[in-house]
Amino acid sequence: MLRVELTVGAALATLLSLYLSMPASAQEPSPEALTPPSAATLPDGDATPAPTPSVGDSYRPTEQELDPALPAGMSLDEVLARAAETPPPRYPDAINDDRMLFFFLWDQLEYRIDGKDAPDQLGWEANVWFGGDFNRLVIKPEGEAVLEDGRSVESETDVMYSRLVAPFWSLQAGAQYANEWQQGADYSDSWSAALAIQGLAPGKFEVDATGYVSEDGDFTSQLELEYDWRITQRFVAQPRAELTVAFQDIAERNVGAGLSEVVTGLRFRYEFMRELAPYLGVRYAARVFESADRSRSAGVDPTRFFVVGGLRAAFL
Repeated sequence: MLRVELTVGAALATLLSLYLSMPASAQEPSPEALTPPSAATLPDGDATPAPTPSVGDSYRPTEQELDPALPAGMSLDEVLARAAETPPPRYPDAINDDRMLFFFLWDQLEYRIDGKDAPDQLGWEANVWFGGDFNRLVIKPEGEAVLEDGRSVESETDVMYSRLVAPFWSLQAGAQYANEWQQGADYSDSWSAALAIQGLAPGKFEVDATGYVSEDGDFTSQLELEYDWRITQRFVAQPRAELTVAFQDIAERNVGAGLSEVVTGLRFRYEFMRELAPYLGVRYAARVFESADRSRSAGVDPTRFFVVGGLRAAFL
């Protein structure tokens, strides 16, 4: 055992003496030896690229990166002059945002079953526009008809120029044509100037507020609010409210000054296609305050409740 220990000690001493006798340059590797070879310094056939500098490294772009290649046969001045030229007449726009489009929405096309003994109604409301993103011609027809004994039709149609004034909001100006016909009575109609603001409020509430000045100088306003609550991707609940305000008494229409009518509804539709959706729901219409008193004096019930069923359709 003693002989083995002496042999190992002698070997270690010999290695130490050899290391101490080497020059200092041979004891420490040079910086070049620690630098990995680039693809240019490797032998032929070995194209392993040099490592990409990390974010913390001091990196300088190459001359080729600073001065990208030009199209063949063209100088830099020729390229810049070509870019400044007017595009050819048939060259497509980068963003084709000036197309003229047409949209037709039957928001309501429904049969209304009266909850009392009054006649049922056929009701409709639509929104039609033609134009671009900023300027449009907008038509809003709505009305109701009684097809049983004592037939009658009452409708209103707004025709307006619409201008986008803010994201999701349009300012509209135009005219409204309203008519009323009842069996055994004279046909009556009227024109009104109309100014409206229509858009999408925070929370995705659709808002349509319109002021009217009739040819007789009567001033009224109407506010419509609705919301699409998507229970699923295809099953949608749509609550809706409509308020009408008269700023003076209108004797020929039995309307008193102030809030004159409130119409609310809740419709459930199923979108078999996005463009076509049948629905069921309820509708409540009531004259209020002074207008309700005038209706009672004339022997007319100021409130009506309907169960409705219809079809919502869109065409683009």
